[in-house]
Amino acid sequence: MKLTDRQSAMVSALKGCYSNITKACEKVGVSRETHYKWLSKNDDYKKECEDVKTGLVDRAEEILHSKFEDDTTALIFFLKCKGGYSEKREEETTKPIKQELVFQILPKND
Repeated sequence: MKLTDRQSAMVSALKGCYSNITKACEKVGVSRETHYKWLSKNDDYKKECEDVKTGLVDRAEEILHSKFEDDTTALIFFLKCKGGYSEKREEETTKPIKQELVFQILPKND
Protein backbone atom coordinates (compact mmCIF):
# COMPACT_ATOMS: atom_id res chain seq x y z
CA MET A 1 0.00 0.00 0.00
CA LYS A 2 1.40 3.38 -0.96
CA LEU A 3 1.97 6.14 1.56
CA THR A 4 -0.49 9.00 1.89
CA ASP A 5 0.80 12.57 1.91
CA ARG A 6 0.47 12.70 5.70
CA GLN A 7 2.33 9.43 6.09
CA SER A 8 5.14 10.72 3.85
CA ALA A 9 5.22 13.89 5.94
CA MET A 10 5.47 11.78 9.07
CA VAL A 11 8.42 9.82 7.67
CA SER A 12 10.16 13.11 6.83
CA ALA A 13 9.39 14.45 10.30
CA LEU A 14 10.84 11.31 11.89
CA LYS A 15 14.06 11.90 9.95
CA GLY A 16 14.17 15.50 11.12
CA CYS A 17 13.39 14.64 14.74
CA TYR A 18 15.91 11.79 15.01
CA SER A 19 13.09 9.25 15.15
CA ASN A 20 11.40 10.92 18.14
CA ILE A 21 7.80 9.86 17.58
CA THR A 22 6.18 12.44 19.86
CA LYS A 23 7.99 15.37 18.22
CA ALA A 24 7.35 14.05 14.71
CA CYS A 25 3.63 13.62 15.45
CA GLU A 26 3.42 17.16 16.80
CA LYS A 27 5.20 18.50 13.73
CA VAL A 28 2.80 16.74 11.35
CA GLY A 29 -0.30 17.19 13.50
CA VAL A 30 -1.22 13.56 14.05
CA SER A 31 -1.60 11.60 17.26
CA ARG A 32 0.77 8.84 18.34
CA GLU A 33 -2.23 6.51 18.12
CA THR A 34 -2.61 7.38 14.41
CA HIS A 35 1.08 6.73 13.82
CA TYR A 36 0.86 3.29 15.44
CA LYS A 37 -2.33 2.50 13.52
CA TRP A 38 -0.50 3.34 10.28
CA LEU A 39 2.37 1.07 11.34
CA SER A 40 0.02 -1.85 11.92
CA LYS A 41 -2.00 -1.40 8.72
CA ASN A 42 0.53 -0.22 6.13
CA ASP A 43 3.63 -2.34 5.53
CA ASP A 44 5.22 0.32 3.30
CA TYR A 45 4.85 2.94 6.04
CA LYS A 46 6.25 0.51 8.60
CA LYS A 47 9.27 -0.20 6.40
CA GLU A 48 9.92 3.51 5.81
CA CYS A 49 9.80 4.17 9.56
CA GLU A 50 12.12 1.22 10.25
CA ASP A 51 14.52 2.55 7.60
CA VAL A 52 14.61 5.93 9.36
CA LYS A 53 15.53 4.27 12.64
CA THR A 54 18.10 1.99 11.02
CA GLY A 55 19.69 4.97 9.28
CA LEU A 56 19.90 6.84 12.56
CA VAL A 57 21.57 3.89 14.30
CA ASP A 58 24.00 3.49 11.39
CA ARG A 59 24.93 7.18 11.59
CA ALA A 60 25.42 6.97 15.36
CA GLU A 61 27.72 3.97 14.88
CA GLU A 62 29.73 5.89 12.26
CA ILE A 63 30.24 8.74 14.72
CA LEU A 64 31.16 6.31 17.48
CA HIS A 65 33.66 4.54 15.22
CA SER A 66 35.34 7.85 14.45
CA LYS A 67 36.01 8.30 18.19
CA PHE A 68 37.83 4.99 18.73
CA GLU A 69 41.36 6.33 18.20
CA ASP A 70 41.06 9.11 20.78
CA ASP A 71 38.32 8.00 23.15
CA THR A 72 38.79 4.75 25.04
CA THR A 73 35.39 5.17 26.68
CA ALA A 74 33.70 5.19 23.26
CA LEU A 75 35.57 2.03 22.31
CA ILE A 76 34.60 0.24 25.53
CA PHE A 77 30.98 1.35 25.11
CA PHE A 78 30.91 -0.12 21.59
CA LEU A 79 32.51 -3.37 22.70
CA LYS A 80 30.01 -3.78 25.54
CA CYS A 81 27.01 -3.06 23.29
CA LYS A 82 28.04 -4.78 20.06
CA GLY A 83 31.05 -6.93 20.78
CA GLY A 84 29.88 -9.09 23.65
CA TYR A 85 32.57 -7.67 25.93
CA SER A 86 31.83 -7.63 29.62
CA GLU A 87 33.89 -6.81 32.63
CA LYS A 88 34.33 -9.64 35.07
CA ARG A 89 34.73 -9.01 38.72
CA GLU A 90 36.34 -11.55 40.94
CA GLU A 91 36.41 -11.26 44.69
CA GLU A 92 38.66 -13.13 47.01
CA THR A 93 37.37 -14.14 50.39
CA THR A 94 39.67 -14.39 53.34
CA LYS A 95 37.11 -15.59 55.87
CA PRO A 96 37.14 -19.32 56.62
CA ILE A 97 34.03 -21.23 55.68
CA LYS A 98 32.24 -22.72 58.65
CA GLN A 99 32.16 -26.49 58.49
CA GLU A 100 28.48 -26.73 59.44
CA LEU A 101 27.64 -24.46 56.48
CA VAL A 102 29.48 -26.81 54.12
CA PHE A 103 27.48 -29.74 55.44
CA GLN A 104 24.23 -27.85 54.83
CA ILE A 105 25.19 -27.23 51.22
CA LEU A 106 26.71 -30.61 50.31
CA PRO A 107 24.49 -33.69 50.18
CA LYS A 108 25.08 -36.40 52.74
CA ASN A 109 26.83 -39.55 51.59
CA ASP A 110 24.94 -42.37 53.31
